[in-house]
Amino acid sequence: QSLPSPSVWRTVCLLEVVSILWIPLCPWTRTHQVSNSGSGFIISGRRILTNAHVVANAIDLRVRPHGSAKRYAAKVTTYGPDVDL
Repeated sequence: QSLPSPSVWRTVCLLEVVSILWIPLCPWTRTHQVSNSGSGFIISGRRILTNAHVVANAIDLRVRPHGSAKRYAAKVTTYGPDVDL
């Protein structure tokens, strides 16, 4: 089995996420911050497709393209937890 072509790797990125959980009965109180990461794919229109659980409750989101050390700030525009996208 062969490896994907280099052009495919240009669409892969790492998402570095800082998230918190809000307490519904105490909305002015937040839990501690949690850092995690996940993968995503760059699609048309400067958008990234990833799983919803990767960006759930995100307060800071950074994207790092495959093979790059540079990180870019990002924001969630559409969130579909029912389909985990």
